[in-house]
Amino acid sequence: MSYVAMPDAAAPAPTIEIMRRFAAAIAALLIAYSLLVWPLLYAVPVHTELTGYAAADASDNSALLTRIYVPALFVLAFTLHVGVWPATSRHERAAVWPFAVFLALAFASALWSLDPAFTVKKAVYQALLLATVALSAFASGDRRQMLGWIYAMFVIAVALNLAAVAMNAPGPIGHEGIYTHKNALGHYAAFAFILSLHYLFAGRGAVRLVAAVMIAASVVLMIAAQSKTAIAFAAVAPAAGLMLYAAARVFAAQPLATIVVLSAIAAASFVIAGQIFGFDLSDLLILTYGDDTFTGRTDIWNFAFNHIAERPVLGHGYQAFWGIGPESPKFRAEMAFIARMPHAHNGYIDILLTLGAAGLAVYLYVHARVLNRARAAILGGQASFAILYLSLFVFLAGSNFLESSTLVAEDVSAIIFLLLPFLAAMREGRVAGEIVELRRVGAAGLRATQ
Repeated sequence: MSYVAMPDAAAPAPTIEIMRRFAAAIAALLIAYSLLVWPLLYAVPVHTELTGYAAADASDNSALLTRIYVPALFVLAFTLHVGVWPATSRHERAAVWPFAVFLALAFASALWSLDPAFTVKKAVYQALLLATVALSAFASGDRRQMLGWIYAMFVIAVALNLAAVAMNAPGPIGHEGIYTHKNALGHYAAFAFILSLHYLFAGRGAVRLVAAVMIAASVVLMIAAQSKTAIAFAAVAPAAGLMLYAAARVFAAQPLATIVVLSAIAAASFVIAGQIFGFDLSDLLILTYGDDTFTGRTDIWNFAFNHIAERPVLGHGYQAFWGIGPESPKFRAEMAFIARMPHAHNGYIDILLTLGAAGLAVYLYVHARVLNRARAAILGGQASFAILYLSLFVFLAGSNFLESSTLVAEDVSAIIFLLLPFLAAMREGRVAGEIVELRRVGAAGLRATQ
């Protein structure tokens, strides 16, 4: 790693240490908006299988808080970063560039967008999220503290949702907890389950006890939500993370290559088995979901692909399709329910729809780079974190096939995806001399070397 560091004898000023601790909590506060703040203030259950929770649009009564919350945290992260002035490594700085390339295309798409102003607004919001995550991670430099704050938010969320499930009757398709839709409860409970597995093995003492209780509570919430997808991903993601870690350690296999090979084998096996035993994807969907439209998703995807064909290379403009108002093509759909959709319920299809094949190529490049960052933890021998990292990536990339989240939303999934490569790049905590700005404590450092 290349650092510009202070002499080892220089110690951080108490003020800088306090600022570092505050910076470690900022990512958790970003996550808390979708996980706790917005639901507790504004969420009203929506009893439909097709409408999931999303961050509030400008038309919601929560618009003012939505517009203030993230910019305020960005200002705080920027202020703390300037105060600490951390000596970041090239690996930490390199974590920014894949996202920056994607955002550059998102901003450029305003030139051909169906609604240029809306595209710019959404791109600015994503840029603010990225900058807030990056600046706070740089200023903190302590993965253990950042993950600890995030886990604390999930502990609070699980406790509140258990109370909500205990006190309220379920909706017609499952408990919503404190959220607008049962899928949100299942999704966040799955996150809590994966994080709790990590702390069950990596934590100590009381933390392990909390993790054990959280595992049981998360399972209860997923069952209460009747979220088959969340239960499946909560089971598959940790197992996949462990398998990818083992393949990397034992066979020196790249996680990306392992995923590609195993996905190809699984797809080929499904096709061959289907030919032998006479079943197809529709049969599997009917068996698991009770209908062959994936609770309406296949109808939404067919509608989206029809409009992808209109602009296959560059798309309709970043996020400028579903939420742009009356001019959105969704209001001219033959199926009325499509007009209520906030997104395509598939992040990859949404990127094709709004940024075209060029955007999908960049999008997949970003995902590949985020996955590649796991090598830092794997090669560093940090097994518990490496497995958590891989588990979260599998969960995020997999669930993005069913809900639009990474880089096209502002919720918990979007923020954790942004945060992952920064967590992989940092050590458990920088030595004191690596985080102190030379011009602020240079005199003390010089005196220590005399």
